[in-house]
Amino acid sequence: MNKMKFVVFLCLISCACLLSAQVRILSIGDSTMADYDEAKNSEEKEKRGWVQMLPMFFTEDVRIDNAAKNGRSSKSFYFEFWENNLCNTLKTGDYVFIQFGHNDEKNDGKDTGEEDKKERGTAPWGQYVKYLSKYITESREKGAIPILITPVVRRMFDEEGKTLTERGKHNLVQYAEEKNDSILNYALAMKSVAQNMDVPLIDMTSLTQKLVEEYGPYKSKEIIYCVEDNTHLKAMGGIVFSRLFVKQLLQQGILTQYIQFPKTPYIAPHQLDLGLQLVTIPSVKVLSIMGSELPIEQRFKLKVNSPFSLSLSPNDGYKDELNIVSKTGDFYYPVYVHFIPDKADAYNQNLRLTINNDRHNNIHLKGKGVAADGNKAIDVKIQSHYFFDKDSDIETKRDLIVNSELIGLEPVTSTEKEPFLLETLQQGKNNVNLKGEIDMNTARYVEISLTAKLYDVYLNYISFDLKSYNGDKMQFTVLGSVNDNFSKPDSYTVMENMSDKALKTYSFHTMVKLSKGKTYRLRIYPWDRAGMYNKFHLDNILIKGLGK
Repeated sequence: MNKMKFVVFLCLISCACLLSAQVRILSIGDSTMADYDEAKNSEEKEKRGWVQMLPMFFTEDVRIDNAAKNGRSSKSFYFEFWENNLCNTLKTGDYVFIQFGHNDEKNDGKDTGEEDKKERGTAPWGQYVKYLSKYITESREKGAIPILITPVVRRMFDEEGKTLTERGKHNLVQYAEEKNDSILNYALAMKSVAQNMDVPLIDMTSLTQKLVEEYGPYKSKEIIYCVEDNTHLKAMGGIVFSRLFVKQLLQQGILTQYIQFPKTPYIAPHQLDLGLQLVTIPSVKVLSIMGSELPIEQRFKLKVNSPFSLSLSPNDGYKDELNIVSKTGDFYYPVYVHFIPDKADAYNQNLRLTINNDRHNNIHLKGKGVAADGNKAIDVKIQSHYFFDKDSDIETKRDLIVNSELIGLEPVTSTEKEPFLLETLQQGKNNVNLKGEIDMNTARYVEISLTAKLYDVYLNYISFDLKSYNGDKMQFTVLGSVNDNFSKPDSYTVMENMSDKALKTYSFHTMVKLSKGKTYRLRIYPWDRAGMYNKFHLDNILIKGLGK
């Protein structure tokens, strides 16, 4: 091959690589964008972020990395995930979708202490503008393309039920000393940043306001917002919001060659990994079947073989075959895939999906059974008095090193009737603001850490007792992670209501492989939607597993 032919050959190879390379979208933001575990956030607890539903509107040439996290503001996200992590993953040509605002409002539109990297509150024209500008500048330094997205609206209607309140549109004018609509308006502040820094902006505040007001207070609740509050979305809410967003991208000429509006049902994922699972212990994951503005009903037939089975409910009704008839327009069906390995082996098979009796899809299923040593049973129990007396022994064997820590929480004086209470630090201590909590605060949690000392450990069960002493407004989220920064956590429950009647046991089956020498952290985040003092009783934390 002469030199000229070799140069042409290299050019052709380079062009082929460029054409086959995926465009990467990194999304950063809050819980209205975030990914949720479909199996655990289902039925009455159904929640989805709108970016979680976004892939159905893009071709496979686009990879969406959704890094949005519950409870974060432009400020707290920067220090937790961006500064030393996500920013360093960017490369030339990446897109960064940036939506913050919901949690920036936590301090009534005022900035929090600059030195406090865990606190969330920002002023619209202060730290909010500052951190939005930092995301833009630092993305551009890496060659990435930032896109600003104003926050989606909350379902907060006026007394007549016709228009959304200013608070629902992220304008905290009620806290302004001067009743000026611009002073505490987060969407307006973001638009100013976009104009000053010449950044594309998608005005999701206006787009979602128009849609929610057209639906009205009742239809918007039925279709868009979750049962528990007026901020977080159902799957259908995620679909209709993401469709609004993509149509605006088209209007602005952004990513147009990669956008699609499916004319047929959208199925995700294309393969489903049920992961490692102890023999005879079940696990569940979700196959999502979705449609957007489809003109006719769709008929689906799904079939699998043992040890996999299917159901339309996460808790029962599992069988080897399902039939679904969709409605027209928009629809979403979560199909729960159940896996119970009967031996220590790898399992691979195809889920056969037939659509309208003629179109066939094969969804690859895989999972692996693990047989651990029953003689190496792990049984960790932590009772509430341990948080008060650190010299108390945790009931555990020598195979694990177990520690606990209270962050942003403190024990309160107990009585025989109400022993060993914990409470969040009150407003004024460590800048903790308890007003209007709608989601977890990462500055407050109970942490239990477990380190595998002698051999690999498989954790398969977690439970604890909880009771609120401030009425029925207290909630909690439970996450676990092998990463210190919880960038990819295991989600056990999100925005769960805490019992205020009596100690209630909350239990979760899981499957975590903890390699020898590695540490797993379990965090329980409490908060109170009513902004009270947040007294609660946490007791009888139980963690079980087997060693291998």
